Amino acid sequence: MRRSCAIPRCLKGSARSAAPSLKVVVSPIDILNVSEIERALTEFARSDNGGLILTSSALANVQRDLIISLAAKFRLPAVYSFRFFASAGGLAAYGSDSIDPHRRAASYIDRILKGENPADMTNPFRGRFIKFFRT
Repeated sequence: MRRSCAIPRCLKGSARSAAPSLKVVVSPIDILNVSEIERALTEFARSDNGGLILTSSALANVQRDLIISLAAKFRLPAVYSFRFFASAGGLAAYGSDSIDPHRRAASYIDRILKGENPADMTNPFRGRFIKFFRT
């Protein structure tokens, strides 16, 4: 079992409050440019039993190939926020389907135009767990 995970500072409060019950240590990593990605993941990989939880950011999305390759190089198990990370070679992705809301938009518009009250409509979260394992 992995005993530490790196997450962005934006989730620091929630993750730190949940960490003791999960018996993990949270190590937030702030990344603002490519060199910080390399430095942070290299430094984090030095700790034992680490894992990476990467949430969405423009920089992470653009630098996904670098992040995925560094996670693989350092053998860091990683969970990403979008399917395209897993499709590009990342270990696993979990998050909402970014295409599904666009598919459902037409049916919502149709229902509203037919007189249904938008406040009465449900909008369920459809989480997806996508895994691709490298051997």
